[in-house]
Amino acid sequence: NSAIAVSSGTGVPLAVSAVTRMALVYVLLRLVDAGANFYMQSQGHIMGVYIETDMRRTAFDHLQRLSASYYSNHKIGQIMGRITNDLFDVTEFAHHCPEEFFIAGIKILVSFIILARYSLLLTVLIFCCLPLMFFVSVKLNHWLREAQKAQRFQVGELNAAIEDSLLGERVVKAFTAEDEEKRKFEEGNLAFQSIKKKYYYAMAAFGTSTRLFDGLMYTVVILAGGLFLIRGIIDRLDVISSEGDGPDGIRIVDYKTGNPQIRTEDFESGYRLQLMVYMNAAMNWDGPEVRPAGIFYFKIKDFTIDGDKTTNLPDPQDPDDLQQRMYRFYRMEGIAVNDGALLGSMDRSLAEKTKTESNVIPVKYDPKKECYQQAAGGKLIDPEAFRELMETTGRQAEKICEGICSGEISAAPKREKNKDRDGNRISACKYCGFQSICGFDPSIRGCSYEDV
Repeated sequence: NSAIAVSSGTGVPLAVSAVTRMALVYVLLRLVDAGANFYMQSQGHIMGVYIETDMRRTAFDHLQRLSASYYSNHKIGQIMGRITNDLFDVTEFAHHCPEEFFIAGIKILVSFIILARYSLLLTVLIFCCLPLMFFVSVKLNHWLREAQKAQRFQVGELNAAIEDSLLGERVVKAFTAEDEEKRKFEEGNLAFQSIKKKYYYAMAAFGTSTRLFDGLMYTVVILAGGLFLIRGIIDRLDVISSEGDGPDGIRIVDYKTGNPQIRTEDFESGYRLQLMVYMNAAMNWDGPEVRPAGIFYFKIKDFTIDGDKTTNLPDPQDPDDLQQRMYRFYRMEGIAVNDGALLGSMDRSLAEKTKTESNVIPVKYDPKKECYQQAAGGKLIDPEAFRELMETTGRQAEKICEGICSGEISAAPKREKNKDRDGNRISACKYCGFQSICGFDPSIRGCSYEDV
């Protein structure tokens, strides 16, 4: 409701204007699609008719030149099936196959390029399904072709039997052999029914395989994408629309299994620049101009309650107490930009001012002062201050890159003032898997921590 109330300055609400523009663009695209589809359906099939006519004329001329012994050894019904039904299928293949292969090739190429821009590894995993899809499709297509071949042969046999029966109708009636003709027709008809059933089983198997592989690719995206998010291989970027008229803000979210903290002083010392580097990159996208909304960590760990401490147990008189604790536990932590429109887009309760503290981001609303404030686990800073942090991060990133290019390889890992559960100060070496290669040892001259 608040989005519709915002005016564009011309008396037309922004949301209504955006919906109208999208509707007009959609109608235009549908008209273009309808025109292209009409041209393809009409001209494509008309081209097929010309091909079919020429092929049928050539086939008939060839039949005219065959000897009488050919017709003695082949049934007329089979020949009729080849010159009618089979020619139609050949022409359908002739004008549909090139366009289908072309469209499929364009779709595969373009989709790979688009998806690879977001995550090359995830794209490669999805496209790894293609060889298996190709192998299964070839096997099932062979089954389908054999069933279709048997069906067409039986159609010819049925046509030949009907032709013989009807051409010799007077002889059949003269010898009162109607029952015998019905028996032969019923045998051919039931055989055709059995073959049609096998064909439809093959067709159903082929269609089902395409649906299964479609679901397989979605499963790969969900499973691999989720694991990549948890492992930190790919990170999350949210595009925020505060006024319902296109994207307005960018929010970076990273998933962590520990208890990381985002401190503004870290950026000045070149420490934990990851999320702010992502924000700098996201702000340079090719779309409309957007504003930074914040950078956050989302905890990936189980919510637990210590049963030995009675003060930590949920209030039995308050059924919402446990749920509120879970909300607070899984609330994102980080730095939010003090922009009312963007804050309200990230949590509707902040926009509607129905709650004093958000369960989504570390921000609360003070109804007395009528302003937003930072909550536990986060910081709330002005847009100008956030821009300065982005610039500071950019300078630190350039400094690190220049050091790498100049050959700076000194063993000087950063170390925090905070301590872990064992009482040791947290350093970059704690989770590093290359300690055996680095050989860092504080007791050796030249090896020292850089305190941050």
